[in-house]
Amino acid sequence: MAIKVSIVKLFEKSGKVGPQPNLLKMLQVEFLGMNFNEFVPLFMDLTMSVIITQTPIQCATVNNIIKFAANSASILSENTTKDGRSGLYLISEFLKLFRKYGSAKDKAIRWRFCLFINHLLNHMSGRTVLSVDICEVATLLLLERLRDKKSEIRAQAARSLHLLQTPDNPNCRIVKQFMLHMTCDSSVEVRSTVVKEIAMFNNVVDEMLKNSIYDVSDNVRKEAYNRFLNYPFFRLSSKQRQTILEKGL
Repeated sequence: MAIKVSIVKLFEKSGKVGPQPNLLKMLQVEFLGMNFNEFVPLFMDLTMSVIITQTPIQCATVNNIIKFAANSASILSENTTKDGRSGLYLISEFLKLFRKYGSAKDKAIRWRFCLFINHLLNHMSGRTVLSVDICEVATLLLLERLRDKKSEIRAQAARSLHLLQTPDNPNCRIVKQFMLHMTCDSSVEVRSTVVKEIAMFNNVVDEMLKNSIYDVSDNVRKEAYNRFLNYPFFRLSSKQRQTILEKGL
C-alpha cells in the first residue's frame, strides 16, 4: 500500500512540475524494487485514468502527467524489475491499449495517445533498441491517426511518426504519406508540421519546391525555407537554387 501511495504521489507531483529528473529517478527506483506484475497494472491504471479524463486537449496538468508517464516508460525500457522482466514489455502493453482505445470517439483520447508516443520516442536514449514488432505496431497505429478527421490529431500523429521514418529508405511508407499530407491536407498545422519533420529525400525536395514554397500559408512557406537553410546546397540543381532564391526574395 505504501508503494502504491508513493507512485500515485509521483504522478500527482508531475502534473504540477512535469517530468523532472528527480521524479523520474524515484519512479525508476520503485520499478527496480517491485515485481513486474505489481508495478505495471498500477502504472498503466494511473496513466490511463489521465488519458481518458474529461478535460480539454490543452490541459497543462494532464499533458504534464502524460509526458511524465511516457518519459518514465522510455527510461524503464532500459531496466528490469525485481523478478527480471524487461521494461520493454511496458511499452508493448501501452501499444496494446493504443490499439484498443486509439480510435475512441473522444478526440482528446486519440490525441493523447499520439502525444504519449511522441514523448516516449523523443525521450528514448541511443542505448535503447526497439524491436521491429514494436516499431511496426506503433507505425500502423500512428498512420491510422494521420488519417484522423480532426486536424489536431493528424498533426500530433505526424510529430510522432517522424521519429519512425527510415532516413535511408526513399520508399519509406511514412515519407510517402507525409508527402500526400504536405501537399493536400486541408490543415495549415498539418502541412507545416509535415514540412518541418519529413525526411529530405530528392523527391521530397522536388515536391517542396513545386508546392510548399508556394503554399497559401506563411507558416508552411516559412517551414519549407527553414528546411532548405540546413539542406546541403551542393545537392540542389542550378534550377532549384534559382527557384529558392527567387521565391525567397
